[in-house]
Formats: sequence, C-alpha cells, structure tokens
Amino acid sequence: VHPETVLHGILQERGYSTQTAPTLETPFHRPPQPHQVESYDNALVGAVRGGDLAALRAMRAAGHTMTACNRFGESVLHTAVRHGSVDVVAFLLESGAHAGTCDDCGRTALHFALWTPAPRFDVATLLLNTDVRLLRCLDKRGASPLQYVRPEHWPLWCRFFHAKKHLYWP
Repeated sequence: VHPETVLHGILQERGYSTQTAPTLETPFHRPPQPHQVESYDNALVGAVRGGDLAALRAMRAAGHTMTACNRFGESVLHTAVRHGSVDVVAFLLESGAHAGTCDDCGRTALHFALWTPAPRFDVATLLLNTDVRLLRCLDKRGASPLQYVRPEHWPLWCRFFHAKKHLYWP
C-alpha cells in the first residue's frame, strides 16, 4: 500500500483535510530575496555539506543568514536534508530556516527527505514537527513528498505514519 493512501486514510479517519496544493501557490513559496542569494556562498554551502556545526555556529554568530538559498530557491536546508545530517537540519531550523521553503520546482525539504536511498525518519520528523502540512504540498509535476518514497520503503513509511498519527493529527 502506498504511504499516500495510508496518510489519506488517517486524515479522513481523524477529520482532517486531504486536500493538496501546489507549493508554488501556497504561502510556503517565498521567492529568493537578494540577501539570501548573496549569502549562499561556498563557505556556507561547504559547512552544510560537510556537517560542520562549529563553522555554521560561527557564521551565524557573525550575522550570516541560515535562510540562504540559490537563485532557484534551493536553500541550505534543502542541501542539509539531501546530505542527511540531522544535526545540521536541526541547527538550521533552530536558526530560522523555514521547512516549507521551496525551490523553483515547488520541492520543499520534505520532498528531498523522502527521496533517499534509505528512510530518514529522523530528518522527516524534524521537518514534520515544524509543519505537518508539508505532506500535502505538490511540486511542479504534481508530486507530493510521499510520491518520492521508494516502493521498497512504503511499508516503513506506512508504519511511521500510524505510529505518529496521535502526535500529528490528534
């Protein structure tokens, strides 16, 4: 069973909407601001990719924004999620990064968190704890984050949602 089917069942059973929306048409879409693009530099991206929390803390203390993104809207949070560093993801979220920020294809960090060789429940949990509505955001192709999950991981994600339903959809 596809995790999207399980999620819709949980939402309906608990009285929540199953409606989806293109991310680019939601408040999650924030076009990159000049200061964010200017802050997206090799030092910051390298620290994110390398999981260098000490460097990231020093950059933040020096006034570097942790909401930096490239001109396509791909943020350093997207990068951290793709590299699977739960500590960097947590740091960026605590430092003001928005979990719902999307790139110009409408993909949020959650799209990338579910598009992994192995399930990253830790990273997905951090993102979902900020806004569970991310599950219903569609990219430009009309794909929700759950449509990025590999078929061999469907049962694992289904169990994850059943285990978390009391937390996310009380």
